[in-house]
Amino acid sequence: MNDNQYKLQYLIYTISVHRYLKQRLGEHYDYETHFGGAIYVFLRGARAGEKSGIYFERPDWGFVEEMDRVMG
Repeated sequence: MNDNQYKLQYLIYTISVHRYLKQRLGEHYDYETHFGGAIYVFLRGARAGEKSGIYFERPDWGFVEEMDRVMG
């Protein structure tokens, strides 16, 4: 994830989805309710019965808000 900047990629996507949901849902938007997280599945690394090849992350709400502010 780190070597290929996938973390940066999912953070950019997270901010994009966050902004989209804020725009579409307005005051009804709640990060904790409406954003489930980011999932990456690396098919060549996935093995039946193992936890390899799958990455899940759900950034903290405060971090997402700060990144949204920094990104303007």
